[in-house]
Amino acid sequence: MSKTAWFRLAAGLLLLLSLWAGASLWHQRDTLGSRIDSDLFALLPHNERDPLAETALSRLAQQGERQLVILVGHRDANQAMQAARDYAGRMAGLPLHARDLPGDMAGLRDFYAPYRQGLLTVADREQLEKQTPQAAFEQAMSLAFSPFSAGGLAWQDDPFGHYSHWLLELAAGTRVRPQNGMLMTEAGGMHYAVLLRELPGSAFSFDLQEQIVPALDTIGATVLASNPGIEIRRAGVILHAAAATQTAQQEISVIGLGSTAGILLLVFLVWRGWQAPLLVCLALGVGTLIATALAFALFPKVHVLTLVFGASLVGVAEDYALHALVHALEDDTPLLQRYRHLLPGMLLAMLTTVLGYLGLALTPFPGLIQMAVFSVSGIIAAWLAVMLWYPLLGPVRMNPSWLARRYLHSPRNWQPKRPLIIISGILLLALVVVGATRFRVHDDIRSLAGLNPQLLADQVAANRILGLPSPAQMFIVTGSDAETVLQREEALAEKLEGFVRRGQLSGFDAISRWLPSQARQQADRQLQARLVAAREQLASELGLPAGWIKPAQAPLLDFAHWQVSPVADAARHLWLGQGPAGQVGSMVLLKGLSDPAVTTALAELDAPNVRWIDKPAEISRLFGRYRVLLSWVLLAGYVATIVLLFPRYRRESWRILLPPAAASVLTLALHGLFGQPLQLLNLVALLLILGMGVDYGIFLQENPQDRRGRLAITLAAGTTLLSFGLLALSSTPALQSFGLTMLLGVLLVWALALVFRPGQQA
Repeated sequence: MSKTAWFRLAAGLLLLLSLWAGASLWHQRDTLGSRIDSDLFALLPHNERDPLAETALSRLAQQGERQLVILVGHRDANQAMQAARDYAGRMAGLPLHARDLPGDMAGLRDFYAPYRQGLLTVADREQLEKQTPQAAFEQAMSLAFSPFSAGGLAWQDDPFGHYSHWLLELAAGTRVRPQNGMLMTEAGGMHYAVLLRELPGSAFSFDLQEQIVPALDTIGATVLASNPGIEIRRAGVILHAAAATQTAQQEISVIGLGSTAGILLLVFLVWRGWQAPLLVCLALGVGTLIATALAFALFPKVHVLTLVFGASLVGVAEDYALHALVHALEDDTPLLQRYRHLLPGMLLAMLTTVLGYLGLALTPFPGLIQMAVFSVSGIIAAWLAVMLWYPLLGPVRMNPSWLARRYLHSPRNWQPKRPLIIISGILLLALVVVGATRFRVHDDIRSLAGLNPQLLADQVAANRILGLPSPAQMFIVTGSDAETVLQREEALAEKLEGFVRRGQLSGFDAISRWLPSQARQQADRQLQARLVAAREQLASELGLPAGWIKPAQAPLLDFAHWQVSPVADAARHLWLGQGPAGQVGSMVLLKGLSDPAVTTALAELDAPNVRWIDKPAEISRLFGRYRVLLSWVLLAGYVATIVLLFPRYRRESWRILLPPAAASVLTLALHGLFGQPLQLLNLVALLLILGMGVDYGIFLQENPQDRRGRLAITLAAGTTLLSFGLLALSSTPALQSFGLTMLLGVLLVWALALVFRPGQQA
């Protein structure tokens, strides 16, 4: 088979691949929306150290994902309830299910009553250890004539009030109480009616977001307008997910359409006629089509930020189209001969760019791996479209616009003189030194989250009002069996009570609050056995039967019986079950944790079977480790690039590598000068700057005296600045930081590539 036949076969295979991509996306058109993920946590890596910790975080995420909490507050409780009923009535048509708090006092009382001899609060336990029989007798006598029993039992069944105290302490775990058919709580002088709703599906479902969130906005505005003095607080994953989705859709439109429009404008400024814009759109369309289809084929869900990032792909993939089309300006060389001449440089340029994007796949972040797959496949597909289809579809000769012709035929050819290079070098070196003195790194994951300020304020307020635990910091307690776990929880709880007494925590949730260990129950029974003398005195005084003095005891409450009971619903999510190592575990959640100093003190309680988990801090440490790793990857990228370039360019390879290296150093210096910290994604951007900067150097090296090469990289830099520069306008701090680095780096590498092009003074 001849070379021409092989060439046409390859072009046909690319056409088949493009048709497959289009048919695949068309076939999935009804389900693609449900496969787009807007969960920011899906971008983050899993817990490297503790599989049970990952189970805990996943469990909390699943439990909280479908929940929606609406607080309707007023200084008058009746007004709050009236407005809440108005709000609830208007929500009746939405796909939301009313949700009650798990457990009720009557159910709790009846379930635990048989085991009450082994249930003591810390305060009652301490009192019994030093209480005299006479003091216990007097305490029981005062309760005997009280008209109210907090525990709901007859006085004879709880004469010392210990069971009532234990029930009240258990109920104090939630601040919400039923009142006149509504769930009510109070905070800061405001009475809040609590509306609990549950979604029928995932909070990240676009369909549910569109059905629920705009309607809630309208309902909230209506209720506020008709009920003066009302305060409404909303909390729920769906609210944040909808805001992130809306922002991402806007950014995809702005970045994708803006960069495409800018590219086409540049194309019209250089070429006459319609062929060039159509050919550029063809390459971009094929690259985007195949990248999108491949992403949905390889991943169950594609993150929305992958698509936002992919929208900027047009700023890279069109480099090859522009370079090929620029060399058609006023050139009558046969197409196949021209593309054979362009192939070595274009192939090296594509490989070095792909090498830069593959650096994304070396991180542990699923979102960045998706972006790497999307970008690499899109770039390769666009490159193949240029190299395989342009020789068949493109005209032999293309005519430049008036502006391009004037540039190509201008007699002036600016070249910087040695003194100017030396002075500029000294100034840039001073910039690097000053920037280095102010340079800092910052790996805190929280600085990369772009959350809606109002939604965040509502979420924080709802957590404070309801006393909800933190979902990101916790203790994981492990043991060989449930009893061991409960005993270790109780030992941890004694330490946490100190934080509560000092006001450093408002409380904590643990299974051992609902189910004391059998060892604890047995010890509490022995303490209550000391009350026999007081019971004898009470029986004599009140004429009670002798059998009352030593009541029959039920078996100890065990984990298996408790776990299948309805009262376990309130704490079932705290049990993690069995881990890979065969141990079982539970989580202890903390309430009111906000002070970093307290977080540090809690971390010191970490032990082999009581693990402290701080997800934001852990991810931040992971960012730091991979930032260091990517620094070495970046260095290895330069070494690999030298290996690729040296066989063809030999001693001139420095002209290709110096611009991206110098541009990277200067970009970091500018970050330091402007007070912008170095983060992991900045290094990812530097990897891409290496790939694109090498492209510019290769294009100039391949055509050292041809102004069309300089025009090509100028257009490429302009389009890249348009696409990645628009990322700097993103409301997502991660993309914003990435876009800013790309904006500075590409601008600098373009300028330096022109300064150090062949024929310039070294």
